[in-house]
Amino acid sequence: MLWPMVGVTYVAYPIADMFGMAPLLIAIWFLKNQQSLPGGLVLGLTLICHKAMWPFAILVILAHLMTKRDSASLGAIGVMLIPLAIIWILGAVHHDSTFWLLSSNIDFEFQSTNALPIFDGLLRSFIRGGVTEIGKGLMVSGVALLAIAVVVRSWRAPNDDDRKWYALAIGVAILSLVSLLNKREVWAIVRFGRLLAIPLAWYYGPLVLENINSLPMARLGLIGVLSLLVVSQFAFSYYISHIWVYEPI
Repeated sequence: MLWPMVGVTYVAYPIADMFGMAPLLIAIWFLKNQQSLPGGLVLGLTLICHKAMWPFAILVILAHLMTKRDSASLGAIGVMLIPLAIIWILGAVHHDSTFWLLSSNIDFEFQSTNALPIFDGLLRSFIRGGVTEIGKGLMVSGVALLAIAVVVRSWRAPNDDDRKWYALAIGVAILSLVSLLNKREVWAIVRFGRLLAIPLAWYYGPLVLENINSLPMARLGLIGVLSLLVVSQFAFSYYISHIWVYEPI
């Protein structure tokens, strides 16, 4: 979801999402153009920018291996892991803990708050009730459905379509967040769900443009969607500044 006026959101809630997603998209561009080592280098930057990018980066490099299997592709994996390995080793020495980089995330983002080991965030949004929580659950469900649509559409694409594996990587990464994040961090699915705009544009963009050119009602529908996206920025800013409450571990 490439919302317009996205800066309105980050005035209310400045976070590092864009700094994490930008190198991922640059890496996909490099890898899709068969530039393995530059792609691996930028993926390494992705890994140390934002931990939410880890499943995306891992699946993207696997997608690259599905399209190109040579020494350069294997070298890209090593290049990708070097920055994170250096930080991890130095941090382990400093904190005297091998898993120092993951311990807080396991407790805060992934630990289930009820008896269900998966889908905690999605289900608890509906169980807790209230307009805000149900609305959040509906938005997360919408992103999950878009991810499923991307996975199904890309899986049906021919294997020689180089977009297939990268689209699958993004869709499966989103679905992994849906299944693993608890109620404290479930909104991250909506934030990172905007990455689905890439595979959606690849596979459904031409169809949308064709309908816009041939059906007048489709143009009105597009205007309505864009208007709703603009309004969503102000709605989310209000939610963050007046409703959302930080829940400590």
